[in-house]
Amino acid sequence: MSRPRPDYAPIGQRIGGFILYPNVNLSEAFNSNILGASTKPQSDFITTIEPSLDLNSDWGTNELDFHVDDSYYKYAQHGSQ
Repeated sequence: MSRPRPDYAPIGQRIGGFILYPNVNLSEAFNSNILGASTKPQSDFITTIEPSLDLNSDWGTNELDFHVDDSYYKYAQHGSQ
């Protein structure tokens, strides 16, 4: 598992001496009690979108890396939650 696998390595976008790696994760979940209420539970599907960016230097001796990510949750029927 530790050997290089160039066929599966992310390509990235070169920006000067850096390489930009964008990524987006999308998932769907169901929660039978979105408010955690003991009476009258409300169920809903929740869509999660998680974008992220990694900016890594491509220098010979030193390294500088930046990482930014966020999470966005959207309920299908209870949009105000």
